[in-house]
Amino acid sequence: MKHSSLIIATTLALPCFAKPLLTDVRSYYALSANDDAIEYHYEHHEARNEKAIESYHWSKKENVSDQGAEAEQTLDVTATYKGPYSGQASIKCGQSYSKPSPTGHYGKLLCSSRWYYLFTSKTDGKVRLSMTADVEKQSAPEDAWKVYYGYGLANVRNGSISHNNGKFVDNRSSVTGTVVPGMNNIEFKVGRNNSGGIATQQAKTHYTLHWSVEAASYRLDAERNSDTLVNADTIKVDGNTLYQMQGQQRWTSQLLPVDTALAYQLSGRFKSTGSQASKIYFGLESYDENYNRIDSQHVNRAGTDGLVEQMTDSVVYFKNPVTGWASSDTPAYKRSIGVYLDGNINKKPDYLIHSDESSADPEKGGYKLVDDYSIHLNQALPEDMLAKVQPGVTVLKNHQKSSSHIYIASGEVPQEWTTYTRQLQGTIWQNSHDHFRPGTRYVKIYVAGNWGQGETMQFDDLVLKQVNEE
Repeated sequence: MKHSSLIIATTLALPCFAKPLLTDVRSYYALSANDDAIEYHYEHHEARNEKAIESYHWSKKENVSDQGAEAEQTLDVTATYKGPYSGQASIKCGQSYSKPSPTGHYGKLLCSSRWYYLFTSKTDGKVRLSMTADVEKQSAPEDAWKVYYGYGLANVRNGSISHNNGKFVDNRSSVTGTVVPGMNNIEFKVGRNNSGGIATQQAKTHYTLHWSVEAASYRLDAERNSDTLVNADTIKVDGNTLYQMQGQQRWTSQLLPVDTALAYQLSGRFKSTGSQASKIYFGLESYDENYNRIDSQHVNRAGTDGLVEQMTDSVVYFKNPVTGWASSDTPAYKRSIGVYLDGNINKKPDYLIHSDESSADPEKGGYKLVDDYSIHLNQALPEDMLAKVQPGVTVLKNHQKSSSHIYIASGEVPQEWTTYTRQLQGTIWQNSHDHFRPGTRYVKIYVAGNWGQGETMQFDDLVLKQVNEE
């Protein structure tokens, strides 16, 4: 019999909470077409450094044969990082075995892998985990004495998720754990039960873990141990490290998880250092749970709901009169249409007909009004979307573009240090600068400076923190 060796090498490292991160993957499997000649393959690597990465992928496929009996084992490990505070890891074990074995026994196919994420926190916080499972019960010969599913397990401090025998334990596929100052970790294990050996013909074990870490505060202060303001320039002034922006530029932080049910305070210190006052926009960009940016036209709505009675590729007839919608002679960017196929308007629309144009031409934008009960579509819905429209269920709403992001400061910065601060809490379906946008799961701290200018400004101490209300 010929055995193939498994080699798994992993070097993963990210800065998290301004400290180096350790990630390691430990994997092994036993692969044999003959129960009497089983062999284990195992290797473990880990690394610590300052280099941030966005993804990691490792895949291995092995085959063995023994006088007509064949076995195949696949192992695939993928991790995607959306900055140091969120991402996902996926582990797949695939197995197949064909008879006959010359010894009359069944080959063993064992698979186990662990993804481990270690980070240092300066503050308290939460870790949110959710797991999905795509597993198939082993297809084994009729005389097999035992048949198994795979298993998945995720652990954090004060929380765990377990999937075994084809179902989640306690019907729980998500959990919230705690973060404490100091060392913290997330552990993710996937494998196949192997007690007494497995008589396997075919099996699939595929688990994906989504994770995010909500810190009580995020601080960007230009020092080495700060959270990251991507591509920002810094300068030393009187022993302090500051951000310095020359000319028109736009810098953002990495994705920062937030809980919109809590109150947050965003603040920062700014100073113009050029011959004229710098013009800035300072605030937050908004992102949903799938890391898609939430723009103003997704959430800024006007007027009443339009319940669809009939809809073609060019005309919509409503069951009820619609009021408060932008008239046909308003700028096109105010005449967007959000389509809610199932009538649920407490989420982003399933489809958005939108134009950025400022033209007041009635033929521009998403629509022009015909009367209180109908509109003419300037852009047709895609055929697949139109086919999903349900008369008496689907709702249309007038969406409008407004300011690109949430701003707590916009305008000219004085030539002495000035602190800008504002509190945000809750969500609202309109453009607001003291609420989060509906559907927000992550934000980026945003600074756009010297807009339309060649000036210079300095800033420091950009902080987004939870507010403990008494």
